[in-house]
Amino acid sequence: MPGSHSSSIAILDDANTDIFVARNQKDIGEMNNFGVLATHRSRGDYNNDVVSLYGKYYFTKNDRIDIQYMISDSNNPLDVETDSELPANQQDSAYTVRYRHRKEHYYLQTSYTDFGKDFRAAMGFVSQVDYTKLVAGGGYTWFGEKESKWTRCGVSGDWDVTKD
Repeated sequence: MPGSHSSSIAILDDANTDIFVARNQKDIGEMNNFGVLATHRSRGDYNNDVVSLYGKYYFTKNDRIDIQYMISDSNNPLDVETDSELPANQQDSAYTVRYRHRKEHYYLQTSYTDFGKDFRAAMGFVSQVDYTKLVAGGGYTWFGEKESKWTRCGVSGDWDVTKD
C-alpha cells in the first residue's frame, strides 16, 4: 500500500488471484508512438484496475516529449480498510510529462510527475503516491578517439523538487 513517504504491506488471505495484462502500441511514422496498457488484479474482496495511455512524439530529431496518463480504481477488503485506514473504494490518477533535447555531446531534459493520493497500481511498481515532482537537468559526454583506450566520459546532473 503505497503512501507519500513509503509503502506498507497488506496481506490478502484468499489464495486465488486473477491477473490480466493487455498492452497495445501503435507506431506513428518512424519515431513516434501511442499506446494503451490495462491491468487487472483481484483476490477475494480486493480488486485493482489501471488504464494507462502513453505516447512519445519527436518534434525534431533532437526534441522529444513523452507523456503518460494513468487512472486506477481499487476496492479494498474490510480488513485492509481497517488495518491501513483506507476507504472501501479508491480512485485516482497519475501522470508524467517529460521533454528531452539531445544532441551528439549533450542533453537537456525536464519532467513533471503527479501521483494522486488514492492511486494504486497492484500490477505495477508504484511504491510512492500522493506527491508531485519537478526535475530539470542535463549532461555532457566526451567521446574517445577511434583507437583510444577509453570510449566515453560524461558528466550529468539535475535539480529536482518533490512535494507531498
